Amino acid sequence: MHVAVLDFLIGRGAHILDVDVKAMDEATFAKQLRTWLDCNVIAVRDQALAIDDFLAYSRRFGNVSPHPAKSTRHPEHPEITMLGTNKFRADGTLDKDIYLRGAEGF
Repeated sequence: MHVAVLDFLIGRGAHILDVDVKAMDEATFAKQLRTWLDCNVIAVRDQALAIDDFLAYSRRFGNVSPHPAKSTRHPEHPEITMLGTNKFRADGTLDKDIYLRGAEGF
């Protein structure tokens, strides 16, 4: 695993490279967790994750809770928040109903 701390916000973000989160052992995850705690944000590059893989990886960091705004929840996996997903119509125009999903009444 290679960790590169981002320059734009020193101590506020890190890229993590050369790791497959689906096959990661506990020692490697412990390093990733420590990086997240130290830097507040991590970007784990070059992953190919199905929804179940994404949720399993996310749960290693702790409890995953659905967003309070029910309109932003994935229909089959409420722990996944879908802000701005598919916000453009086929003709390229912005679909404001989707763009504003979760912004009103929260």
